[in-house]
Amino acid sequence: MAAMLIIGGISAAASIYGAHKASKASKEAAATQSASAQQAIDLQRDMYGQTRTDLTPYREQGGQGLTALSSLLQSGPGDFTTSPGYAFRLAEGQKAIERSAAARGTLLTGGTLKGMERFAQGLASDEYQRFLNQYNTQVNQYGQLAGMGQNASSTRTPGPARTRRAGCSPSCTDKGGDAWH
Repeated sequence: MAAMLIIGGISAAASIYGAHKASKASKEAAATQSASAQQAIDLQRDMYGQTRTDLTPYREQGGQGLTALSSLLQSGPGDFTTSPGYAFRLAEGQKAIERSAAARGTLLTGGTLKGMERFAQGLASDEYQRFLNQYNTQVNQYGQLAGMGQNASSTRTPGPARTRRAGCSPSCTDKGGDAWH
């Protein structure tokens, strides 16, 4: 009976010693895992910061493009008849028609006036279309610039956008917490 008690005591001591070793190993593994998770978070934070830095010029240019686009859209295309090109082409075209009619002796006739009217209407139509094309080109260019800024602003760090902290349950990030704070 004494032998059984000794064997039982040795068995209990071995179990206690084994449990202590397992507990210690478990704690060391948890600490290693926690340190690794923190390193991953730190790396992602660094990557996020670098990405933000790399995209800053694009965000800024996009903001400037958005401001210019907004201003352009608020002011509208303007009045094409105030364009120096339109005024020059109209004056030169009318002079050419007048000179041609004067050379033929038909300067003040209805046909000459009708020809001048057709010329002016055709030129106005063409100029207006050219004017709107230029306006739309500007709108598109500023829109693309603003879009570039929007894309740069919405770009996230590589990998998961959110990383759970070491030791944080899934509800930490689901309820607004994240790895950066």
